[in-house]
Amino acid sequence: METQSIEPKKERIFRRPVGREFFYLIPTVLSGAVFCLMLSSKKGEGSTPENAVSDRFCIISCAIMIVLMAALLFIHPKKYKAAAIVPVAVSPAASMLLLEKMSHNISDMGAPAVFLNCIFFYLLALGFLFATRRTWAAVLAPAVFALFFGIAEHYVMLFRSVPLYPWDFGSIGIAASVVGNYEFEVTPTLAAAVTALLLIIYIGFYTGVELGWLRRLYVRLSCCAAVLVLFFSYGYYLSLDRVFDDFGLYPYLFSPTTLYSRDGFTVAFMTNLKYLSVEKPSGYSKTAANEAAEPGGYEEPSYEPYSDVKNPNIIAIMDEAFSDLSVVLDFETNEDYMPFIRSLSENTVKGWLHTSVIGGSTANTEFEFLTGLSMAYLPTGSMPYQQYIHRDRPSLATQLEANGYGTMSIHPYGATGWNRNNVYAQFGFDNILFRPDLRGMSLVRGYVSDISVFRYILRTFEDKEPGKPMFVFNVTMQNHGGYTKNYANFNDRAITAEGLENSQQLSQYLSLIKETDSAVKYLLTTLEQYSEPTLVIFFGDHQPSKWVYQDLLNQKGKTINNEIPEEKEQTYIVPFFIWANYDIREEEIPAISANYLSTLLCRVANIEPTRAQRFLASMMTEYPVITANGFFDAEGRQHGLDELDDSELLHKYSLLEYNFLFDGNTTGAFDY
Repeated sequence: METQSIEPKKERIFRRPVGREFFYLIPTVLSGAVFCLMLSSKKGEGSTPENAVSDRFCIISCAIMIVLMAALLFIHPKKYKAAAIVPVAVSPAASMLLLEKMSHNISDMGAPAVFLNCIFFYLLALGFLFATRRTWAAVLAPAVFALFFGIAEHYVMLFRSVPLYPWDFGSIGIAASVVGNYEFEVTPTLAAAVTALLLIIYIGFYTGVELGWLRRLYVRLSCCAAVLVLFFSYGYYLSLDRVFDDFGLYPYLFSPTTLYSRDGFTVAFMTNLKYLSVEKPSGYSKTAANEAAEPGGYEEPSYEPYSDVKNPNIIAIMDEAFSDLSVVLDFETNEDYMPFIRSLSENTVKGWLHTSVIGGSTANTEFEFLTGLSMAYLPTGSMPYQQYIHRDRPSLATQLEANGYGTMSIHPYGATGWNRNNVYAQFGFDNILFRPDLRGMSLVRGYVSDISVFRYILRTFEDKEPGKPMFVFNVTMQNHGGYTKNYANFNDRAITAEGLENSQQLSQYLSLIKETDSAVKYLLTTLEQYSEPTLVIFFGDHQPSKWVYQDLLNQKGKTINNEIPEEKEQTYIVPFFIWANYDIREEEIPAISANYLSTLLCRVANIEPTRAQRFLASMMTEYPVITANGFFDAEGRQHGLDELDDSELLHKYSLLEYNFLFDGNTTGAFDY
């Protein structure tokens, strides 16, 4: 019997999905829909480099890459392993572009910046590919990285108006503690990017194969070692200043939002890593620092005394997010939101305070106030309380204690936020109180109200030893963001802007400011009857994020361009005042920065200044404002941080600050 030979059936490369495999088509179709949303999103309003990559071109390219990956759902990856490399090749670039799309505009980036960011993602993919031998790991690694950091960057930008820094991870605890007060709005662009990244992860899992040529251990180790060398070389190169010239990157740290948008999240984040440590100022030595604050090295200004009273009680209140938005733009409200504070004139020194932060990083303003140091000489976005204060240091508290004061700090929130529990002790406060130590506090929304803390301070003065001066430093919490939720215990429509009665964030914020104004009125009215001479210094720590008053900007047809220093600076100004329950000389100060406030306070209170404060008094006459955004000269001209070394006086200040923070405070200039 003749047998027939049966030829094996040739398996086709492409296959038609059957049964439940039709489910694979759903995410593919969905990805096309969500990209339509992304393509319709608005471009950035800032300037872009000449070699900028088209936003639409990048998103279309990303869509094409994902479609190519989705095509593998119809291929037999076990038989055609070469095809499984396609997701490995596509995922890093697509993930990078999607990460940028979540918070920034790809059209702000030049082609060299896109290329430089892509290198990181491809090295990440290769590292996981060689370590695991599996293609799905190489696809997942960049996609998961982009998903995590993209979402984090999106909401950090939304709530704080500044990007994510490497040192922000030391603040995860405090961020987690206040996160419940924010509303996490999901924008179409964010939803589209997240959906696309999840699709990449899904495809990576489905099409993953194991690479046989990596089974030998020495091959895998050699490949992993090569990737590590390339990765560290990449990181080292980003730490060099030449990278900005080589790739045409944006180099200015004082505009961090522009920096991240123009250079890309990954590159900007990694270039900031070098600022975890602070370089010595040019010409620094202990000898030079010692000479900087020596009398005779500067001209100490003369001034008319504010009063004859010495060593009054001092209450210092740094009020959370307290500001007057009228410095940004004019607008009308149904009633004045700070009538009492505006009315202060008798026995009052008041004016406008320029801060180094906006929308958050509260501790940096109190750092400048308590030490007399400036954020201008520290890395953009750094947190001295967490990064640089690790041992006992002189402060306003130790100065006043040396003058016979009892010292107390009050913060009606968690002790570990910004490392305050350790820093306050290292700054020499005798009595340190946090939320668990404060009983019977009333709440406004979910935070301790200003009025209840002020009442506690008043009770403290009633119970203190008569004749012994007291210094109380209070950091409030009542006005902390966000401002989108409704609360049964607070009328968030008490103050509304004309024509914007339904603007939730703006109305709630202004209503909170009115609440603080009423609390301040109660405090000062009560202290007027207090028998001992008492000073109150009150200031906001920063303005809220611009998203709080975005409706107002839209109504007025106004935008704030952070690349224009004058526009940017308007969002860093808050009111301050020093009030006394006894006669003092009145004064209005048009501009001052937080590092000078304690010097001004001691002058008004007739406290003997430290050598550093004498130096600062001299510097204040020539440069009344110095912050992380730049400095102003006596004529009101604004200068960038790149001009700091042009002034001999400001250079001496940098020597003193470096010695204080990083070289043992050997000058003793800040000691009393």
